[in-house]
Amino acid sequence: ASGGFDEDFFLYSEETDWQLRIRKLGWKIHWVPQAVSTHLGGSSGLSHKEVIREHFFSSVDLYFLKHYGRLGVLSLRCATAVGAALRWILATANRNPSGEEVFAWVFKRQSTRAIPRT
Repeated sequence: ASGGFDEDFFLYSEETDWQLRIRKLGWKIHWVPQAVSTHLGGSSGLSHKEVIREHFFSSVDLYFLKHYGRLGVLSLRCATAVGAALRWILATANRNPSGEEVFAWVFKRQSTRAIPRT
């Protein structure tokens, strides 16, 4: 029915894609507040931050392309480029070099990368 995770996704957005497909089939997604899990945040990419960042944004591009088309990807790119530019300016004003680096990278990636076709 829902098919499970789409193998085109690597590391990010596969669960979001799966949940949307489940909802489109008319099923409901339930939240169980008593459930507990431990997430070792960031441990998969501690030594390769830029590579992991690229995987994240590529997966988000794929998700938006799959469900909202090229216009959806373009809208996402515009929104994140503007947000990154504003945060880059703030990081620079606050003399936050790590923030400057991250937001500069996001801005450049989102404003210069070609919109994927498939």
